[in-house]
Amino acid sequence: DEKTIIELYDDYLIAELIKEDTMTVKQFGAKGDGSTDDTLAIQTALNYCGTVEFPTGTFMVDAETSILPNNDNILILDNDCILKAITNSNTNYAIIKIQNKNNITITGGKLLGDKDTHTGSTGEWGNCIELRNANNITLKNITLTKGFVLNDSSNSISPATVGTPTRFP
Repeated sequence: DEKTIIELYDDYLIAELIKEDTMTVKQFGAKGDGSTDDTLAIQTALNYCGTVEFPTGTFMVDAETSILPNNDNILILDNDCILKAITNSNTNYAIIKIQNKNNITITGGKLLGDKDTHTGSTGEWGNCIELRNANNITLKNITLTKGFVLNDSSNSISPATVGTPTRFP
């Protein structure tokens, strides 16, 4: 993929990931196959570089753990990319949780909660994105289906309407 160096040395595979300004979640092991838990690979990518691209695919996210962007992260989702919550029974979860962070941009794609497959019988706090004390958060050309929370934040999400699905132009 032109971003890794792979070498075989005395029967050992040696690989070095070259850090670039923009990298894809697949470079960190995310599958996007609709069944593999991609949470750790996505989080590792966000911790490693500032701008992370998500190609076409369905990336399964453990919404009990959540994806936690860092200050100044940019997430660029292909229009045919879905971040989907792994079915759970929790009363409170979020696919992406942004708390006490600044300057984060999320563009494109779709976030899909587990409302239709949820195994719990109580709770109403399953969210696509949860923002708490988050500032300068930009959501653009993204569809949020099955939940959204915005609390105590100053963000660029207007004009927007909340509903299911919600599309931020």
